[in-house]
Amino acid sequence: MHDVAALVLAAGRSERVASVLGGRSKVLLDIGGMTVLERNLQWLARTGFKSVWINLHCRPDEVKSVVGDGAQFGLSVSYSEEPELLGTAGAFGALATHWTRTVLVLYGDNVAAFDLGRLLERHRTSGGLATIALFDPRIHANSGIAGGKVTVDEERVISFAEGAEAGSGSSLVNAGVYALEPAVLAYVPSDRASDFGTDVFPALLAAGEKVTAHVLEPEGYCFGLDTPESLQRTLAAFDGGSDRTE
Repeated sequence: MHDVAALVLAAGRSERVASVLGGRSKVLLDIGGMTVLERNLQWLARTGFKSVWINLHCRPDEVKSVVGDGAQFGLSVSYSEEPELLGTAGAFGALATHWTRTVLVLYGDNVAAFDLGRLLERHRTSGGLATIALFDPRIHANSGIAGGKVTVDEERVISFAEGAEAGSGSSLVNAGVYALEPAVLAYVPSDRASDFGTDVFPALLAAGEKVTAHVLEPEGYCFGLDTPESLQRTLAAFDGGSDRTE
């Protein structure tokens, strides 16, 4: 993956699950004997990534103490610390000078796995500026947490809805993994915090840019940990040495 950069988003406050975190960062929760962040870094390393950026805000020293320079994963890890949260897209924008090629952005507080190589190949062949990994909760293992709902026409994303607007329509849900071209930076606001789901993807679609959909293979999964209930479902799914490691 020498032609693809990687950014793992790990800066969130995790406010909705703070009551059950015991003072820990959500990315450092133990899921089946391994922290969420370690799972994601191993996933990237298995795919062939060599260098990774991680953005930080909450408890940055704890994350650094676990990950270090990334050598134990076969990675070179760099950190982008945010005194104020920049949002998912703002974190991407803050590192603009480092993005000269395709970037894989991964939500570091999700427990997900699928074939990243297939996602990147879909992105390359589509010719679009962005490719969004999607799962279908009727097919793919998940924790039942609502996410951004995405409507597609064949391989093209035609609408993206977050929050209250995501209650109906398509069954496909944002899996929190994106392949992005540096040209996406033009759609990231420079004067405020911003998110991919509420700001950047709608702006890309409004501008007529191609945003590609990539639905996970049936054995892929995506467990969000955004509520105490979804966290408990995830812990149950990985309890007792689950083989969900690929």
